[in-house]
Amino acid sequence: MSDTNRVRLAFVKETTYGEQVAGVKLQTLRLTGESLKQDSSIIPSEEIRDDRQIANIVRTTIGASGGVNFEMSHLTYDDLLAAALQSANVCALVTLTMDTKPTTTADTITIGGVVYRFMTTMAAINDIAIGANLAASQANLIATINGTGVAGTNYYAGTTSPHPSVRIGTFVSENAILTAIKAGLDGNAIVSTETFTAVTNIFSAATLLGGLGWTATVTKTAITISAAAADDSFNDSGSGFAAFVANQWIYVSGFVTAANNGWFKINTVTAAKITVKNGIGIVNEAATPSVTIKQCPSITNGVVLATFNLEKTYLDLTNIFNLYSGMAVNNLNLNVPVDGIITGSFEFIGTREQSLASSGGSGYDAATTSIPLATVNDFDNLFEGDANLSIINFTLALVNSLRARLEAGTLGPSSIGVGSIAITGTLQVYFTTHTLMNKYLNHNQSSLAIALKDGSGNGYIIDLPAIRFTSGQRVAGGRNDDVIANMEWSAFMHGTEAKTIRIARLDA
Repeated sequence: MSDTNRVRLAFVKETTYGEQVAGVKLQTLRLTGESLKQDSSIIPSEEIRDDRQIANIVRTTIGASGGVNFEMSHLTYDDLLAAALQSANVCALVTLTMDTKPTTTADTITIGGVVYRFMTTMAAINDIAIGANLAASQANLIATINGTGVAGTNYYAGTTSPHPSVRIGTFVSENAILTAIKAGLDGNAIVSTETFTAVTNIFSAATLLGGLGWTATVTKTAITISAAAADDSFNDSGSGFAAFVANQWIYVSGFVTAANNGWFKINTVTAAKITVKNGIGIVNEAATPSVTIKQCPSITNGVVLATFNLEKTYLDLTNIFNLYSGMAVNNLNLNVPVDGIITGSFEFIGTREQSLASSGGSGYDAATTSIPLATVNDFDNLFEGDANLSIINFTLALVNSLRARLEAGTLGPSSIGVGSIAITGTLQVYFTTHTLMNKYLNHNQSSLAIALKDGSGNGYIIDLPAIRFTSGQRVAGGRNDDVIANMEWSAFMHGTEAKTIRIARLDA
């Protein structure tokens, strides 16, 4: 028998739709439950028999579906969130050519600030053993970067750790690809340089390239930044805001006045001034303390369909694996309760399920260890129409309207068709004024953004720049109770931002 507490779920992005991905690490996925399965369509034979029996049962097609339930936490579900939004989500990479065995301590490589030395006798952190031949040296490099080797044999036995930002693949024709662990533009800034003696041992570029998806982090820390209430702005006499972008979310810290710190959405930006859309509470403050303004990496809804292998392993059984292929995120659901953990689910559709005796991957990247976000501690704010709003409960349901495409002579979907993105949800508040209800009654456009931040300063903001309330009730549910406004909303494309949803991530 197998126990649910011994089930491991892992995923990897597919390169070919519906095909098993081999030779790379899978990402272990945290979950609270799952309902993955193969769907089969069957038809009983219509043949008429004089003994009243059914002649046969014919299978006409198959597919795969099901959900993965989760508790929201920092960095854990970024790839699947991007897939739900169909945002381009590509890891940056670079190719290392190493066709000559390193021979001296002058042979080094630097990746994202981590310096590795090839050494005959390893003496310090990140020293790599020069092997008996080229292949052995290549293997030791892979073992060091990926953390898959033996300390004291492949690399220095001290505190050498896997590289925090990249992984390296196997060498093929003396070439190996280094790939950023996190997708997005930040990966394009990871340095890749070398000091090999052999001139043919070389990186294809001085940094990783090709990262797409989560926008690049922009940070400005200075004692020249002030706040102004007149135009809801932050101002830098040092003109350090040139890299900031309109409609992106920033997180501000360091001001003495609490109202000047927190989440803000950029309205306009110049090198010297950032005006914000939700700056109603900003007060005048001179540029005396050191202030940090961080533009958070973000993703928005797009048109790039991503499919995945989902692999389920029963670790208390021997060599028992399930593989679900061609899995695309059709639905994303989120629930922010008044007094619980923030939960959600990803609902998938795909091609089929297979029972396997081994994994196709080369191993597993460990799951994150970030603490699940809970409303009582980690709910930071909800902005409705750019103003702060106290809430009881918030839900979001995103539907991609995916469909399986079938072709004669092919068992299961040959591809997935993409529909419109539809985002709806609910909002529950204590009834205090007409303001919110009048937006429903008058069919006024508004916006919603819910901000979450854990005790370490990591979090997310889910931004819906254009919504309309589609239902509203001011309910007196019973005696000795509060009057509750129960609202339903639907999101649509914002007229100037040309987006329906944006998710920004705050990294401490």
